[in-house]
Amino acid sequence: MTVRTRANRLLAIVGTLLACALSSIAAPTPGAAALEQPESSTTVTIDVSSVSAWVPAEGVWVAELRIAGAPADATITYSIRQPPSGTEQAVRVALARERDGDVEESVMRSAVEQQLAPLTDPSGTTRLEIPIREAGTGQRDRIRIPNPGVYPVVITVDAGDGTALGTTTLHLNRLPTDDRSPFRLGILVQPSAHGGFDVEGNLDITDELRSSVRAAVDLVDAAALLPARLAVSPEAVVALTKSPLPGDRELIDRLRDGLGDTTVQRVPWADLHLEGWATSGRTDDVQGSLIDGQQALFARLQQPADVRLWPVDSSIGPASVSLLDRLGIDVLIVEADQLGDEQGPPSESGATRPSRVVGSDASIPAVTLDPQAQALLETSSDDPELTASQLLALMFGSWLADEHERGSVIRTDESTDLRVAEALFDLIRAGSSNEDRPAITVVDPAEVGSLAPISQRQGGRDLVWERTLLAPEMTPNVQGVAERLSIARPLVDDYAAIMPADDPIAAREAVVIQRSLDRSVSPGQQEELLDASISRMETDLDKISASEPRTLRVTARRTPIPLRFTNDTGRPIRARLRLESPRLDFVDGNLQELTLQPGLNRLDVDVEVRASGQFTMQADLIAPNSDRVLASTRQQVRSTTFSGVGLLLSGGALLFLVVWWSRTLRRRPDATGTDTVDATERNATSN
Repeated sequence: MTVRTRANRLLAIVGTLLACALSSIAAPTPGAAALEQPESSTTVTIDVSSVSAWVPAEGVWVAELRIAGAPADATITYSIRQPPSGTEQAVRVALARERDGDVEESVMRSAVEQQLAPLTDPSGTTRLEIPIREAGTGQRDRIRIPNPGVYPVVITVDAGDGTALGTTTLHLNRLPTDDRSPFRLGILVQPSAHGGFDVEGNLDITDELRSSVRAAVDLVDAAALLPARLAVSPEAVVALTKSPLPGDRELIDRLRDGLGDTTVQRVPWADLHLEGWATSGRTDDVQGSLIDGQQALFARLQQPADVRLWPVDSSIGPASVSLLDRLGIDVLIVEADQLGDEQGPPSESGATRPSRVVGSDASIPAVTLDPQAQALLETSSDDPELTASQLLALMFGSWLADEHERGSVIRTDESTDLRVAEALFDLIRAGSSNEDRPAITVVDPAEVGSLAPISQRQGGRDLVWERTLLAPEMTPNVQGVAERLSIARPLVDDYAAIMPADDPIAAREAVVIQRSLDRSVSPGQQEELLDASISRMETDLDKISASEPRTLRVTARRTPIPLRFTNDTGRPIRARLRLESPRLDFVDGNLQELTLQPGLNRLDVDVEVRASGQFTMQADLIAPNSDRVLASTRQQVRSTTFSGVGLLLSGGALLFLVVWWSRTLRRRPDATGTDTVDATERNATSN
């Protein structure tokens, strides 16, 4: 054989092999396109696309996975382990260990192995189905799961030679067959950023504030059709609405339009230090800030605010309990590290049933945020669906631990991984849509506080677990601030009512007073801000004056009396004219609304005189909604005319005199000095 012949044969063999390779690429086996050939020592990744929220006793548990890096001959194996058992606290501890990789070794169902390729569709999604049955049924093609529980499902991907390439653990949440009440989950959307204005009342919108509110908008959208509760800063909403940037205003438009079933929470206009105000005993001042906040939110979000609940607040302490009770708060949401170390039942975690926080003379039901749930929500996860399923398993396992009705509240904000929250909400919606009685139902957070509280046996009785609030690190003395606020708040209300609608100066002063109460401002600076605002408004109102007192002569029964008021504020002002006089009737009433234009204003007051003589007329210019006197004058009135009553009395007196004179003339004596009537009577007698 020649060298040329050998070369030709070698080329033919290479060509054949190449053609075969190309043919195999052109016509892959089902699912093989999604399975990549890994490099040596490459680890397979397993991401969760979806998983069943829960499954009935006779149902099918489904997990959809995206597996990257697996060879074409890879297999997938699942093994169902025993569920955690014991008290609610014990179940939660076991689930926490599982998340850390310490999975229960006791096998509920021996491993089931399948080829990966047939389970994987062309898009790369692997669908794993596990049909289950309860004990006593004859469906042998289903896996027997005799009891309700949170069953770990360990999923492993292996190479063709048996080498483990990747693993993950999901949970099969098997429903009970009884009619127990579902686990109640409350969703609180509470962005942590506040502000929007500086201490001088000017817009001061930071990127941090925008980001915080944007996260709240996204979370409200994610919770669509679920009854979440929004606790957003009214100051931030007002500032973004007033912003000259279209993007800021559109953010509030999105928030308003996306509220749906979300409840708006009443919160103070500014971020108050509640313990400071509680120790000052100034409930009315806190109530005033709450009303300001409630009105601001309604004006911009077009939804009334709910007043039953107090959201997470790091400034509350022991004195706050009585204040919140006076404000009508029914439920308090707290973090675990805000509470004292009073020991509760060892069987309880304290996170899925309310306790009570106690103050000096009041107590309020409190729901403690679940530290495990909050940590999972804040996890920047590469596999959000897996994290969401772990969150769901935590709630499901707590629910099944005993016969108590349970629930919890999760707080979401800018630190929340939005993808985890979206995946959790989708899981709950999907599970609820397939069951008449879902395992987990979303309720308003206030409803979680109405569950039966944790109790423990003491002295032969079951007593509610009472806990104290720890005092904040520093509680400011706001007594001086409160004293100035008692002057500033009614003054700014009157000032805004006097000035034209949407007056920028009045609006800025209102913001200064509201903003000065923010806990980020020291009490000393708060007092200075209030003093300066009071001085500016009083100086402006001092520019409203009345004419000097003078004496007026009135000659007609009905006549106008001229008054003069000067308005040097530079803007039209609204006021009321209050009139008083002992001898005058005011045709248009003794309280008249009017508008004073800038400069000198002459007013003619129509009066009716009731008597002659000299008397006074008091004229006070007062605020539209209060008795605050802006200017006043006292006029001396000298009347020389008679009123109708005077003429009647004078006529009666004249008639009396005429009659009296007539009778007197008839009884005048004759020439002998004897009355005529008397002489006649004597003659008649003698005859």
